[in-house]
Amino acid sequence: MLLHTLLTGSILFLLIHGQVLSQIVFSGEAAVHGIQTDRTISNRTTAQGRATFGWRVDFFADAIVAENVSFLSGLRVFQNEDPTFDFLAIRVMDLPLGLNLQVGKFDIPFGNLGERRFAMRNTLYSLPAPYDYSTALPAERVPTQDLQRRRGAGGGMRLMDFGIYDIGAMVYGSSGIVGFAAALTNGTVSAPGNRALNTNGDFGKVLRITVEPLQGWILGGGLCFGAYLADAAQDSARLGRVVNVRDYKQYTAEIDAEVTIGHLAVYAQGTWSDSRYPLEQRDEHFRALGYNAEVSYAVSPRLTLATRLSGITFDDARLDDTQAQASAWDDDILDIESGLVYRIDRNVLAKLAWRHSRLAATQSKISDQIVSQLAVRF
Repeated sequence: MLLHTLLTGSILFLLIHGQVLSQIVFSGEAAVHGIQTDRTISNRTTAQGRATFGWRVDFFADAIVAENVSFLSGLRVFQNEDPTFDFLAIRVMDLPLGLNLQVGKFDIPFGNLGERRFAMRNTLYSLPAPYDYSTALPAERVPTQDLQRRRGAGGGMRLMDFGIYDIGAMVYGSSGIVGFAAALTNGTVSAPGNRALNTNGDFGKVLRITVEPLQGWILGGGLCFGAYLADAAQDSARLGRVVNVRDYKQYTAEIDAEVTIGHLAVYAQGTWSDSRYPLEQRDEHFRALGYNAEVSYAVSPRLTLATRLSGITFDDARLDDTQAQASAWDDDILDIESGLVYRIDRNVLAKLAWRHSRLAATQSKISDQIVSQLAVRF
């Protein structure tokens, strides 16, 4: 909270002193929405199925410190949450070998969600399921029966945590049609350490490469691996044995594509995750495959139609030694979302979106959602 206060005060100070204003770019966006979901036990249900309103505001401030050095910041204010700096980094450009350096808190170079996580760039309302759905797997050790109860109920890690912000250092650059990035971060893409110091003594290692063979065609792939459990997880007598959390790695790989042809835009991504987890008596691997494909088409300069298919398929695992055979460790989920965007002004847009979520286990875990949203950029 002190960091938030100091940085907010610094921004206000710079605003008051006009002599440095020419070196700083301020911007932001705000979004207000009304949402209604079904009253089901699915963790896709919002506000227990009650119709509700919500809001979010993002403030951005980019300061030029020197010719090739910048300070970048992004402050998110969300209802029912404390203000959070999602982005807080120093960027140094044009280093030897054509490299650039970014240190601080930033979005991990993984996947192609990018700025589509913000309302003004998202042609729908939700994020794809691999970025948004909470799985049964926690970032700490819990009794096996708790893992079984979590199935389909959420409360654990996502395959990729929202926009995947984390604290660390990254080098990146490009050569011709090839772009590349490598980063060390406090956590992994499923369990980032974006609000705290490192919890396990290991770093998440992230590699990403992109290729743009044609204008408007971007193909990419990434890999992230590292320990994801906190050190406190190794000292628990009630869980049967003491473990070294550094031995329990999470590996996540993805491939993605972005294609823009005239008024048509297509985004696709496949994500595979493997997390080694310490049960009371033995280790188990929890694997899952996430996917999403999104298509949007600008019918006119003002009206855009969009649809997205996304989901997660969970591999088999054996939680209990008494099980006759292994079974999926969580319920497969499928999201279908469609909507339209009407651009009232260059900096103002209105949305209407519908999402259908289905979990594989029971029909009672089907959840429909309808959202209207108004977003402005300033």
